[in-house]
Amino acid sequence: MTAYNEDRHPLDRRQLIFYRTLGEMSADPNFHLCAHLYASDRNSLYIVSNHLDLGHTFTQMSSLVHTVVFHSPSEDLMFGPAAPLLSESSTPMDDLEGKWFCMEAWGSRVGSGRALYQCRIWDSQGRHSLTAMQDGLLRLVTGSEVTKESGRMLEDVKGRWKEKL
Repeated sequence: MTAYNEDRHPLDRRQLIFYRTLGEMSADPNFHLCAHLYASDRNSLYIVSNHLDLGHTFTQMSSLVHTVVFHSPSEDLMFGPAAPLLSESSTPMDDLEGKWFCMEAWGSRVGSGRALYQCRIWDSQGRHSLTAMQDGLLRLVTGSEVTKESGRMLEDVKGRWKEKL
């Protein structure tokens, strides 16, 4: 996604993450739904700080609210087994190990020490299966914590943001 994101404002950047399970999972649909919840929350606020080019200039980061809306029945959110590779329903996102899902993630708001993360997840058939949103705490270095290097980096980042508005 580097080429896609390169000339975009940080709030217009995207990250694609493909995921599936490693090994067998219980047939209980609740376990599969929990795995999707985990995937939607994993590294979410780090994605926002990276899209903002802030990398390691934060001092505090914490999830405040994580909301997930499932748009598909639980049967469609099961990880496996994959569709037979030669069947009409198989896709490049199905393999012998199981069914893949694609998550598109981005940050849509940042300010006042808070960040808003959003993601959409599609199944291997290209169906939009769930949407997640997370309100989080994202505090940047301030005052005596700011080194000369961090200060220059933050000013450089702010300048690039203004150029892309």
